[in-house]
Amino acid sequence: MLKLFIGESVSGEFTPLLDVAEERRDVEIVGVGGTGREIAHAIRSQEVNALVVSQAWAELGRALRISLGSTPGSKPSYILGFGEFSPALVVKVSLYGFDAAVPVLKDPNSAIDEIFEVTSNAQKKFNVPFLEQLGLQPGILATPLKLVDASDTDIADLVGAGLPDTDIARVTGKSVQEVRNVIEGLLRVNGLTYRTQLAVLRAASWQVPDFL
Repeated sequence: MLKLFIGESVSGEFTPLLDVAEERRDVEIVGVGGTGREIAHAIRSQEVNALVVSQAWAELGRALRISLGSTPGSKPSYILGFGEFSPALVVKVSLYGFDAAVPVLKDPNSAIDEIFEVTSNAQKKFNVPFLEQLGLQPGILATPLKLVDASDTDIADLVGAGLPDTDIARVTGKSVQEVRNVIEGLLRVNGLTYRTQLAVLRAASWQVPDFL
């Protein structure tokens, strides 16, 4: 039995999916949520195999995964339902920690079968060659930032806010070289290459209080 929770905005884009799911005996609609708080409550209090959100809610799905402390491949499976495929979409949802991107609008019945496959395999479903070529770590933007030392938090926050090294040094009272050493350490332990990645990861790691 697939226990499905739909995170749907007011536009009702998942109505066809809901209609088909209600007709199938192997699917149970656990709930439909219109806010992050509703989805977080459902995931915490009920058995949910799969959470499906729309493209417009990709950021919400990532924030939920961060706030709830779940990781890609764990339950429930986080699935982004889309209408139009694009390589950029696949990269985005992979980095955001989704387990799959499923075309739910064209053929809702086939989409449910695909969601079943994702939840039963308990693994990511991104069979796209260019993801491996890019060398990107799936789910990196849905994981908390690792710190070398607790005192590195301020520097990580300032990098996330977009400040250059000279301004970070001025704010923290450290030398520019000390700041750069800390940043290099943060890049190393988080498997990153560029400070821009660090800035995005730090911003992505901030939890959203509404979900807690």
